[in-house]
Amino acid sequence: MAEDTPKPKKRRDEVLEIYPVLPLRNTVLFPQQIIPIYVGREQSLKLIADLPKGGKKYIVVVAQKDGSVENPKDSELYEYGTLAMVMKVFDMPDKSRSAIVQGLDRVRVKQYLEPDPYYKGLVEKVRGMVTPSAEIEGIVVNLQEIFKKLIDIAPYLSEEQFHALSNIQNPGKLADKAISLMNISTNEKQDVLEELDIKKRLEKCTVL
Repeated sequence: MAEDTPKPKKRRDEVLEIYPVLPLRNTVLFPQQIIPIYVGREQSLKLIADLPKGGKKYIVVVAQKDGSVENPKDSELYEYGTLAMVMKVFDMPDKSRSAIVQGLDRVRVKQYLEPDPYYKGLVEKVRGMVTPSAEIEGIVVNLQEIFKKLIDIAPYLSEEQFHALSNIQNPGKLADKAISLMNISTNEKQDVLEELDIKKRLEKCTVL
């Protein structure tokens, strides 16, 4: 009797969605982080103008590899970014705009679509990989201690920020919050954003 042919394992289907993509210069947005952004380039202004007038407004924010480039090609944008909600938009006297955005989820842009009138991206959400362990707990404690020491030497950090950090129980969110507060380069922050292994993400935060 012939052996049964093994059935291939079912692969979980990727959930891909299309979102408008807003490139940022010298800025990396992390999930849960709320920041103001300046909107001055023609493509970016068109993107903001096309957002729905009511309801929730979602975009994907990505950092440019070189912040000095005025009109970046898709190859000059990072593959990983953050799904964000536009909370408020303000008109500026010079006809530019300012927006308050909140990061929601890490995403990977599988494909950048036409840049005219602005980039859109075929996007998938990505999740962190973590296995609870005593080792991770040790890294969390170490990161909190490092951050507490930073407060004494970094004028841009405050006791309130340390207390907020101490109240975060999720290791991945803790790493994101800590790194978002640090005054480090865009490349270093992008490296942490792209790290899906929570243990490695925490470790990177402790050495930056």
